[in-house]
Amino acid sequence: MLQTVQKYLKYVIVAVFLLLIFFNYLKSNEINRLTALNTSMDKDLKARITISGPKVIYQTRTVTGEVKTVVKYLPPEGSADISQNVSGDVSVKVKRAGLTFRPALFGLVGREAQPGIGARLAYFGRYGAGAGIGLSNNIEDLQPFVFADRRIDDLVPFTHNTTFGIFGGYQHHAATVGGMVAVYF
Repeated sequence: MLQTVQKYLKYVIVAVFLLLIFFNYLKSNEINRLTALNTSMDKDLKARITISGPKVIYQTRTVTGEVKTVVKYLPPEGSADISQNVSGDVSVKVKRAGLTFRPALFGLVGREAQPGIGARLAYFGRYGAGAGIGLSNNIEDLQPFVFADRRIDDLVPFTHNTTFGIFGGYQHHAATVGGMVAVYF
């Protein structure tokens, strides 16, 4: 009975992960569209840059006087570089992808539910990949795994360092695939 529940739980976790990706795409496009429509800037400003939580909002005035707005996600691992050249042009560069080392505690649901430790090693926006070890009472039952995850801070407030994802591992000469939740330090 427990194995059947875990099997279906695994499928549900993967389906929820894929739905999160799809709904995030729809939601972020709508938020960015509304932000661009509802922006105003004082007439004497040429550019304005706002960093609000995980977003960088860059507004600039075109030659015709129209306000152009760009919204970019700023991951916790990333950075924003704002510069102005001698002629007064402002540029904003947001580092949204790269290599990192973010340790985490994991809850894994594969063949069995178990805790794990590991680290996110690469990121692209809210998405990341890494490696870890599923923990067990017996040293011979440790399960190495790799994973792909997504930050859920845009879907659930107060979950800034929490991700949801899928993992694949190898234990006792058999492959394991399942769902995971991670909390990063």
